[in-house]
Amino acid sequence: MKIETGTVTMLRITEVPGLDPIRVTLDDIGPGKGRINIECYSKAWASYWGATGKESIAQFVVTCDNHYLIKNLAPELAGDKFCGHQLEANACKLITQMRRKRELDHNEARDYYARAQDLHSCGTLNECWHADTELLQALYGQDEWWYPAGDAARIPNPEYTHMERICDAVREALQQIAQRAQAQEGQQ
Repeated sequence: MKIETGTVTMLRITEVPGLDPIRVTLDDIGPGKGRINIECYSKAWASYWGATGKESIAQFVVTCDNHYLIKNLAPELAGDKFCGHQLEANACKLITQMRRKRELDHNEARDYYARAQDLHSCGTLNECWHADTELLQALYGQDEWWYPAGDAARIPNPEYTHMERICDAVREALQQIAQRAQAQEGQQ
């Protein structure tokens, strides 16, 4: 059995508007290697980097952007997500545009609009196949309507946005700690 000791730093970040307390554990495993664990509101994310250059894990994390951090901490978390309500709103907008261009008469537009109101019940793009594919083809094209329809139904993912705020708070806290350490070195 091999037992090693390392340098572990633990932070508690509190009083961040709109966020629960955040607990961060930074583990400098060796030169250019480190691990971070972030906990907030009973959820936890962790990542390991085996090549951080000459930087500590804290210095490395400060230099990373949110997209990179989230990709490593929560790879399954996407920046946007499908929303049936957004698809419904976009479909109604297209119907209005088609009516203004006189591509639909009054009765056709009214029928399409009534049918579009059911699109909000689609929880995923796959569920749209069981909805009104004839309407979706008429609005988004006969061939491969699911691409433009899927794009039109995307909204920012609130979980991703929340994770971005957590990453921002962690980076800000690490920057403050580094600034304090530099100030103390300057006084000595």
